[in-house]
Amino acid sequence: MDGFKWLALANWKDERAAQVDEVVTPAPAASSPEPAATASLSFLKLHVRHARFETKMSAIRKGEAVELFFFARFHASPGRESALQEALKEVVVPSREEAGCLSIHAFRSNSDPCLFFIHSRWKDEAAFDYHGSLPHTLRFLERATQLIDHPLDLTRTTLIA
Repeated sequence: MDGFKWLALANWKDERAAQVDEVVTPAPAASSPEPAATASLSFLKLHVRHARFETKMSAIRKGEAVELFFFARFHASPGRESALQEALKEVVVPSREEAGCLSIHAFRSNSDPCLFFIHSRWKDEAAFDYHGSLPHTLRFLERATQLIDHPLDLTRTTLIA
C-alpha cells in the first residue's frame, strides 16, 4: 500500500483523527456487476497521525524547540564491564536532576554482558547541549572512553512516528 488508508466516505467517523489528502469517486468498472453502486461511493484518502506527533512535526517546520531523543552505545573492553556499569549509574543520577532532562535510563544487554546503552529524552537540543557541558557528563565521557573497545557511539534523534 502507499502508506495511506482508504475508507468509504460513509464509514468515516472521526475527522479529527486524520488528515484528508484527497476525495476520490472511482469510475465504474466495465466488468463490475453493479457499476452504479460502485460509482456512488466516494473514498477519502486519509493519512492518520497521532496529535502529539503532528504537533512536533509542526514545531519542526516552524523551527521551534523540539524534544530530543538520545541513544548511546557502549561495549566494554574485556574485564571492564563492572567499571562501565558503575560509571553509567553515576552519570544517570545527576543527569536526571537537570531541568532539561525529561528521562534518562541506562541498560545492559541480556545477550552480551559487555554491551550497555543510554536512552534519554531532553526538552530540546539546547538542554542536551547544556548537559554535554556539565562536569558530571564530561567526567563520564572521559572515563567511558577508557573503558570501551570502540569509538564513542552517540546519536541524537527526533521522533518520526
